[in-house]
Amino acid sequence: MVFKVKIVGHEIKDDKVCYTLLVSNDGTGDEKTFRYRYSQLKDIHDELEKLLAKLKLPIILPEFPGRKLFGATNKSEEAVLERKKELQMVSHWLSQYLNELILLEKLYNLDVFRKNYLPEAKKKEELKATFTTGKTGDVNMQICIDRYTLVEDVVIYYVRLR
Repeated sequence: MVFKVKIVGHEIKDDKVCYTLLVSNDGTGDEKTFRYRYSQLKDIHDELEKLLAKLKLPIILPEFPGRKLFGATNKSEEAVLERKKELQMVSHWLSQYLNELILLEKLYNLDVFRKNYLPEAKKKEELKATFTTGKTGDVNMQICIDRYTLVEDVVIYYVRLR
């Protein structure tokens, strides 16, 4: 799977910026649009770090971009143009961070990552396996590991057998 993230826009409301992200899967054509404020993206990043530490997964997340503190924007054209430049810079940093993050395929099965960053697949990929039953011969089964999640200190796998 090859995912890409683009910041396709932003909206300023009550002096707060909300970014519109488009995540696409080049292999399937699946897309999903997300809207997040900087603080929400930071919260997701922090949640991922805590989960990776708890699961003891040796995955290093890219560094989350620092916040650019904005002063209050007055109505002058100069202040509005300056803020626009700052927004473009923050958008660039966030875009770079998100594209580095989306390359970490080991995160795809984590609920927090999947629900916040990945589009729903139209067709799920399945892992095929063959099991030997002994005297009666081989039995062919398809196994699909849909996802896994952590409950207390236990990893629960959600699978489908066919």
